[in-house]
Amino acid sequence: LAPGGPSRPAAGMGQGASVLRRGRSPATPVVDEDALAEEAPSWQPDGNSAGLARIRCQKCGLIWQVACGTTEFACSQCGARVLVALAAVSEQASFQAEQHIAAARRDLAAILDEQVAVTQSLWEQVEEEIGLAQALWDSRADAGADEGAAHAHLLLREAAGARDIAQVQEALSHAGEAGLPAPSEDFSATLERLRREEDLEVLWRCFVRALAAEDAIDLQFWSQEAEAQELQVPTTVRVAVKALQGAEKARLAELGYSANLGGRAEEMLERGDASGLERLITEAQLLGADASVAQAALASLKAEGAEAVAGAEPEDISDLGADDLRQVSAARLKAELARIGIDPGGLVEKEEVIQVLLAARASKRQADASPPTAPDPARDA
Repeated sequence: LAPGGPSRPAAGMGQGASVLRRGRSPATPVVDEDALAEEAPSWQPDGNSAGLARIRCQKCGLIWQVACGTTEFACSQCGARVLVALAAVSEQASFQAEQHIAAARRDLAAILDEQVAVTQSLWEQVEEEIGLAQALWDSRADAGADEGAAHAHLLLREAAGARDIAQVQEALSHAGEAGLPAPSEDFSATLERLRREEDLEVLWRCFVRALAAEDAIDLQFWSQEAEAQELQVPTTVRVAVKALQGAEKARLAELGYSANLGGRAEEMLERGDASGLERLITEAQLLGADASVAQAALASLKAEGAEAVAGAEPEDISDLGADDLRQVSAARLKAELARIGIDPGGLVEKEEVIQVLLAARASKRQADASPPTAPDPARDA
C-alpha cells in the first residue's frame, strides 16, 4: 500500500460486500455525501493483512484495504471521500495484534524449549567429561599430595556446579598449570559449542521478553540480530511486528483526530459557526470519536447568542416603563439621565438610577402640562 492510500480491492470482496462492526449495525453515510467506512467483523490469521484495515465505501459498497492509521481516502470506484472510523479501526487493530502476538508467543516458546533442551544436553555432556577427567586425576599416585592439583579439583567442581563456562575454562587452566591433563581432545570444542548455544538461548529469551512487552522496536532489533547469526526468525514474529506497528499507527491516528477535533471546534467557536459545529459533532459521532469538545463549543456558542438576544437594548428608552428599564444596562440608564440634564455621578444602585429617571420624567410631564404663569407688573417693578 502507498502511505495513506488504498490498495486494490481485497480478493473476494466486490460490489455489495458488507463490513460490520462485531455486534453493531452498519454506519450511515456522513453528511455532505461523504461515506463512512468501518472495519471487518472478524480476524483471520492472515499475515498479509497484519497492520492493515479493510474499509467499505458506504456509497458504492466496494471494500478496500488500507494501512492502519489512514484517516481518509478517495474511493476510485465512485469518487466518494471515505472517512475511516478511527476508533473502530484502532480497536480492531489492537485485537489483531493480540492474536498475532499469541501466535508468535507459541512459536517462540517452542523454539526456546528446544534451545534449552540443547543447552541442557551439552552441559550434561560437559559434566560427564569433567567427571571422567577428575577420576583420571584422582588415579594418579601423587594427585593428593599436589596442592595445585587439589585446588584445580575444587575450582572445577565449583565451576561445573555453577554451570559457568568461563569458570570451567579458568579451572582447566589451573589444572594444566598443575600438570593435570585436559579431559579430552574434543572438550574445548564442546565448550565452544555450549557457549554458542547459551548465547542463542539468551537471544530467544530476549525475543520472548520483547514480545511480552509488545515492543515492536525491540522485536525488530532482535530479528536483525538473529539474521546476522543466520537464524530463521519465525514468520509469526515478523507478522506480530507488523500488527503492533499497525495498532500503534491506528492509536496515534485516533489520538491525532481527537486533538485536531478540539482545534477545529475552537476555530468554529471563534467564528461563531454553529452549523459547522453541528456537522463536526455528527462527523465525530459517526467516526466513533469523543464529540464532547465540539458539543461544549456549540453549547457555549448558543449560550452567547441567547445572552446577546436577551441583552439587546432598544435605541430609544425614553418611553420605557420601570420593568423595561430594569432590562437596560446601568450605563445606558446613566447616559439617559445625563441627556436630560441630570448628573448621575452620585448614584450607585441601578434601581436608584431608575427611580431618579422616572421621577425626572414625571416632573417634566407635570411641568409641560401646567399653564404658563401671567406676569406680575408689581413684582417686575
